[in-house]
Amino acid sequence: MYLSQILFPNETISHGFSDILFEKPCADTRELSKGDVFFSENGASYITEAVEKGACAIVLDAETALSPLAIPVFRVENVRKQYSL
Repeated sequence: MYLSQILFPNETISHGFSDILFEKPCADTRELSKGDVFFSENGASYITEAVEKGACAIVLDAETALSPLAIPVFRVENVRKQYSL
């Protein structure tokens, strides 16, 4: 599955966007596997753990403060809504 299918389900992706192929969406680090996208429903909590477990990208609320990471971070208006898609 591609990340754009969850983040932008009804939109055409513009040229230059580098889509991310991932195994599964995950909102619980206890169930996260390498190659999953982590949907952080609790702000910046558990993001370090998700990165350590091999998340390929992080999706979090737009207003959440976060230090730079070595993987892509996508900010959305409502993480729960995006995760439910």
